[in-house]
Amino acid sequence: MAIMAMDTARKHNLLLSLLAIYVFPTQIYAGEWKFDPEVTFNQTYTDNVELSKDSDISSYVNQTSAGLNIDFSSRMANFSLNGRGTYASYTHNHDLDDDYKTLDAKGQLLLWTSGPMFIFDANIANVNRNAAKNSLADLVSADTVESQRYLAGFQYNVENSHHSLNSSISYSTINNDDGVGESDGYAVSIASKNGNSARHVYWQAKGKLYDRENGIAQGKSYGVEINLGWITPYSVVPFIRYYDEDSTGNIISQQNTSMSSWGPGVTWQVSRHFALNASYNYVDDTSKSDNYVATAISWQPSARTSIEAGYSKRFFGDSYSLNITHKNRRMTNSVSYNETIEAFNRDNYQRNLQGSYWCPVGNDFAENPLTCILKNDDVVNFSDYQLVNSYELELIEGNEFSINKRFSWQSDLSLARTKFSANISNLERESLTTNRLDNTLTTSFNITRKISVKSDIKFSFQFSHNEFDKEKIGDFGQEDYYRTFTASYTRNLASSLSATFSVQRLDRNSSRDYLTYDEVRAIINLSKDF
Repeated sequence: MAIMAMDTARKHNLLLSLLAIYVFPTQIYAGEWKFDPEVTFNQTYTDNVELSKDSDISSYVNQTSAGLNIDFSSRMANFSLNGRGTYASYTHNHDLDDDYKTLDAKGQLLLWTSGPMFIFDANIANVNRNAAKNSLADLVSADTVESQRYLAGFQYNVENSHHSLNSSISYSTINNDDGVGESDGYAVSIASKNGNSARHVYWQAKGKLYDRENGIAQGKSYGVEINLGWITPYSVVPFIRYYDEDSTGNIISQQNTSMSSWGPGVTWQVSRHFALNASYNYVDDTSKSDNYVATAISWQPSARTSIEAGYSKRFFGDSYSLNITHKNRRMTNSVSYNETIEAFNRDNYQRNLQGSYWCPVGNDFAENPLTCILKNDDVVNFSDYQLVNSYELELIEGNEFSINKRFSWQSDLSLARTKFSANISNLERESLTTNRLDNTLTTSFNITRKISVKSDIKFSFQFSHNEFDKEKIGDFGQEDYYRTFTASYTRNLASSLSATFSVQRLDRNSSRDYLTYDEVRAIINLSKDF
């Protein structure tokens, strides 16, 4: 235990030293500083603070916060910090009273006028303790865990008519209060391609390397893709494609993640801003995949719109990528889809026995636990009772590799006095140890209307659908639906004083019936800037 504490202290000292190296040189360069202190008082009334289906307990949750926002900008450096300390008290149970902190700090420092850039990122947040019990946990429900993430490293980017280069190397560490999902290690990323003025050699290359540890557990993952060809006088460019990836380490994985392929391809420059790419790839180990065709498109139909999409094969099967951005005077849209191999996620669950109960015949403990009696050797098993085991999904250490497929769509429309925003995100996670499949879908829709110079109203709706072990929902898994409706009114009382009044209703429906509940909140928030 002492050794682990010393290791943690060394990591924090290293990160603080790197931050100091970053902060002090910025004093040399002339720039603009901006400080915005803030004090906030928040009182929330909830009619179901313990999120129970049958026995509602109401409470007033008072939050007093002090925050500081700092921004610095100069020709050589940029720095921003948003920090907040909050003390929360609960009228129904003062044993829960506690203080919380949040932090979002990031910065960039050019070491020379043109050259490597030092980067720093620090984040402290309160995340849900167990998404299977409550994925929307916050300070009101008092079921969160403090998560700390720190990153420091270097970037080196070059953009000119001859070539482009985007590269980075960084070290990061993740610490959580409950010790689940912690890890530290480094990441290396590089992407390069020829520019418009290249006359002979065509190339596109990208590669990523991750190496992370959690105690004695280690996981390393890399992927490389290289296209190398010859530029012809015509709009067609022949090339050779090479692809290789693998994940190694002493953490368990039932799948062999190694895959290598190569093959001839061609790029057709349809127009100056539209290119098609196709290659036929021979797989070294055909037991994992047949030979396949990989395709990609890159299209910029206008200065405000870009589209990139690709299809290939990886060790787990078909693989896709997508990036779309569009922006005009009133609307912005962004769509992305990517697939990554990750280790040490805080998203690993196992089914644990919580107890054995005598329940009425035909009833399961998860359906109506109040009708069941905890098993006891002195209890007689009457003919109208049956013995039932109760299970819960417990968050455990995620020392494993997983395939993570993320989709995101964000749209914003700004009119003269009204703003609309819509978001859709989906994460499908497959464990490479157990082949367990989890899926999280979240959608939200917001309308903000300015009704006067000093006030506005906002209506929002959020829907979440969580599936744990989605192919075995009835046996080992769990399925949850969350629906949240919020209406808010904000009034500027003075130049730096504002008040917000909100009403919120949340409905949760779970395949584990005892986790189903509804909650209503009334919120008053006062914020003072200095």
